[in-house]
Amino acid sequence: MIQKSQLPLILVTAFLDILGMSLFIPLLPWIISAFGMSASWTWYSQAIYAIGVFLWGMTFGKLSDIYGRKRLLSYTSLINFLWYAILLVSIWNISIESSVSALAWESGAIGFSSLGEAFQGMTPIFLLFLLARLIGWLGGAWYGVTGAYIADISSPTERVKNMGYMGAMFGIAFLIGPAFSGLLLRFVSIHTILLVSCVIILLNVVMIWIFLEEPKRHQHVTDVDLTDFRFSRVVISLFIISFGALLSFSAMQSMSPQLMADRFHFTTSEIGYTMAVIWLTAVLYQGWLVKYVRKYLTEVQMLHMAFVILAVGFIGFALNTSSTWLYFWVLFFPIGMGSLQPSISSLLVHRAGKQVGKVMGYNTSIQSIGQIFWPIMAGVLYTFPWSGLPFLVAAGIFVMLFFFSYTIHEKKTDTWPLPVISNE
Repeated sequence: MIQKSQLPLILVTAFLDILGMSLFIPLLPWIISAFGMSASWTWYSQAIYAIGVFLWGMTFGKLSDIYGRKRLLSYTSLINFLWYAILLVSIWNISIESSVSALAWESGAIGFSSLGEAFQGMTPIFLLFLLARLIGWLGGAWYGVTGAYIADISSPTERVKNMGYMGAMFGIAFLIGPAFSGLLLRFVSIHTILLVSCVIILLNVVMIWIFLEEPKRHQHVTDVDLTDFRFSRVVISLFIISFGALLSFSAMQSMSPQLMADRFHFTTSEIGYTMAVIWLTAVLYQGWLVKYVRKYLTEVQMLHMAFVILAVGFIGFALNTSSTWLYFWVLFFPIGMGSLQPSISSLLVHRAGKQVGKVMGYNTSIQSIGQIFWPIMAGVLYTFPWSGLPFLVAAGIFVMLFFFSYTIHEKKTDTWPLPVISNE
C-alpha cells in the first residue's frame, strides 16, 4: 500500500531544510566581507559545499537503501544543525555590517591572481568557518535521500507529480527564505538570523524522529523488477543529461544578477524582485501545473519540451535589451527546469530496481559537479565584450541535450550493446 499520508510530512521536512539554508545564502557575502577575505571566497565556500555533496551524495543514498530513509534523513538534518551551530560560533564575536556599502564585492571573473592572495588574511576563526562548510558536505546529501523517499511512497503514475511537489518546496523556501532574511536584517543582526536557521533545522530533526515513518518500500507492486541497480545505456544517458542541464542552468543562478545589474542597472531590490518572479513561477508550475502536463506527455516527451523551453529562454535572456521583456524571458527558466527535474528523477527511479537511494544519490552528486564548475566558466565568459555570452553558450548546451535526449526510450530494459556492467 502506498503511504500517501507521508507525502505532506516529507515535503514539510524538505521545506524546512531548504528554508534554513535559504536564510543563510543571502548573508554569505557580508560574512565573507566581515572576515576581511576576498569576495572570491563567497563562491569558493559554496564550491566547497558542492564538492562535499558530490562526494557524499552517492554514499548516503546507498546507505539509505541499507539502513532506511528515515534514519539517514535524521542524520543529515542533524549534521545540518551541527554545521550551522559551528558557523554561528565562528562569527559570534565578529561585527558584521549588513549594508550594501559594506561589501567589497569584486566584479568580473571569479578567481585569485595568486595562491598567496587566496590565503591572505586567513585567521583561525575563518578556518573554523570553512570547517563548518566542510561539515555541511554531509548534510547536503539529504536531497538524494529525500528523492528516494518520495519515490518509495509514490505510484509510477504519480511519481512526476510528487517529484514536482518537491521542486515546489524548493521554490517556496527560496521565495520565503531570502525575503524573510532581508526583512529580519532591518531589526536583528546576522547572528540572530543564523540562530533562527539553527532552530528551524533542529525542529526538522525532531519532526523526522517523531512523525516521519519509514516507507514500506518494495512491498507494493511497482513498474520495475526488484533487482540490484545496474548501469545501462539509458541510465548513463540520463546522468549525462542531468549533469549537462544543471551545468547550463547554473549560468542563470550565478551570472544573471550580474547581468541585470550591468545591463539594466537594477538595484539589489529589483534583482530580488526578479528572482522572486522566478521562484513564484516554479512554485505554481511544479506544485500545480506539471501534473496536468504529465497527463498528456510521457517523461521522455517532457524532457524534449524542457530543453526547447530552456534553450529559447536562455537565448531570449541573452539577447534581450528591455528591462520590461526581461520578466517575460525569466519565466522560461522555472517552467523548463520544472519539467526537466521531475522527469529525470522518475526515469531514473524506473530503472533503479531496489536501490533507489543509490541512484538518487548518484544523480545528486552528478548535478553538484555542474554547480561547481559552471560559475568559473561563466565568470570567464562574462569578461568577454558581450555580457550575454554565458547564457548563449548555455543555450547551445541545451540544444545539444535536446538531440541527445532522443537516445532515451520509454522501454524499461535498455542495455548497452556490450554486456551490462554491474555497479556492485
